[in-house]
Amino acid sequence: AAFDRCPNPRFIRSERVSPYTFRSTDIGVIHDLLIHDIDLVLSVVNSTVKSVEAFGISVMGEHEDAVQARLRFQNGCIADLTASRISPTAKRAMQLWGAAGCVSVDFTSREVTAYRPSETLLYGTPPLERARKAGANLEALKQDVFGTFLKVETPEVSAADALTAELASFVDAIQTGSAPLVGGTQALQAMQVAERVLAAVNEHEWDGSQHGAVGPFIQFPTEERRLAG
Repeated sequence: AAFDRCPNPRFIRSERVSPYTFRSTDIGVIHDLLIHDIDLVLSVVNSTVKSVEAFGISVMGEHEDAVQARLRFQNGCIADLTASRISPTAKRAMQLWGAAGCVSVDFTSREVTAYRPSETLLYGTPPLERARKAGANLEALKQDVFGTFLKVETPEVSAADALTAELASFVDAIQTGSAPLVGGTQALQAMQVAERVLAAVNEHEWDGSQHGAVGPFIQFPTEERRLAG
């Protein structure tokens, strides 16, 4: 429902990071964490992915632990996704920008903040024109940015636990034969995009050349390593 406040987003940014837990070590951060944001982005962007750019690095070994990806869609939307499981703190957030405004979602605190242009901004005297008038009170105009020019809304969010609701929906679909909220087709699409991200990470050329450092399993040169031979 929060995403309904920004239909047809033009840019999406997500961040899903956490400390290293020593769980899910048989997969990398793409299939561990990033897959959730890929699924969310695909659900709100009514278009297919045109291209994928990504890079990442393995810190703990065996799989990528931190990844930055950019998805470009056929309709022009761009999504920048960040995932890391070697962060000192945990954060799960997403922002969407579109013609209707901006929506910021904090999945950890379960808070949603929506920003949209007010009628004053859309149809009144432009803020910059007001600021350039003789005797303009710039401090007052600064206070008017959020409230007068940009409306700020904090809609209520359901207190229901997302994982519990997901499992309940799954059980209901089995017992009643109803269509699940997220079906196999959507899950497959998310996995296909995740595989494209992983391929891009594995092919990333850190030195701009296939003859240099490529992929997440690299060791950048340091003075200590150089001296050690």
